[in-house]
Amino acid sequence: MKNKVVSRRQFAVAGVMGVGAAALAGMGKKQVSASNALAATPLAKATSTAVNEAASVDGALMQDLHSLIAPFSVNSAVVGSTLTGVHIDERRRGVLTLTDRKGDQFLVDVARRSSDSKSSNTIFSTNQYSLYLRNGADGSTRTNEQQGLALMALGDVIRFNEKKSAPLPLVSKEKQWALEKKQQG
Repeated sequence: MKNKVVSRRQFAVAGVMGVGAAALAGMGKKQVSASNALAATPLAKATSTAVNEAASVDGALMQDLHSLIAPFSVNSAVVGSTLTGVHIDERRRGVLTLTDRKGDQFLVDVARRSSDSKSSNTIFSTNQYSLYLRNGADGSTRTNEQQGLALMALGDVIRFNEKKSAPLPLVSKEKQWALEKKQQG
């Protein structure tokens, strides 16, 4: 669980279930296991359904992201690098982790392309997606050539595969930046 990201929603659900179990255990009517008592409550059933639906949606989105980058998958060679991770982060960005020959990791964000995308910050764009190298800069930093080539190879595959399916419900960079600005100020 050390590297597992838990969303606020999952945290809240776990908290509600924990409080409910503690309350039921404290009622003392008769000795019932908290999980059995909690499972019988309408709140627990609704909460369990919501958690299962969220996991199902997240699982489906992950599967769709994997399909979008196919034939690349974890441990695939990508232009002098190796794809070492594929996930959806808490902001609903597709995040591709790559490791170069020196062992240095770099991240590629796959975001929904919006009509007001700033093409100067995008290394590669398709009809539906924009790919960004997450290097902590503002788009003006020179991109490492090998990282850029790996990103463009992934972009070519995404451009081809996006024609086969509906666009993924990923966040756009503009929306992400607006949310970050709102949280800071």
